[in-house]
Amino acid sequence: MKEFNINQLVRKNILELQPYVSFRDHNEFVKPVLLDANESPFGEFNRYPDSTQKKSNRNYQN
Repeated sequence: MKEFNINQLVRKNILELQPYVSFRDHNEFVKPVLLDANESPFGEFNRYPDSTQKKSNRNYQN
């Protein structure tokens, strides 16, 4: 039986796509205010938590 290779079915431009990387994932900020377009700067509600999960990762490392 011939070996199956998914890369032969996918177009070249799709194979060359790079994953999205957030600017804030590679930069450190002092007390950042990170709001999405539909978030309010008032109150303590954060519907979009840290995308890098730094706090959770630190807890697992300790």
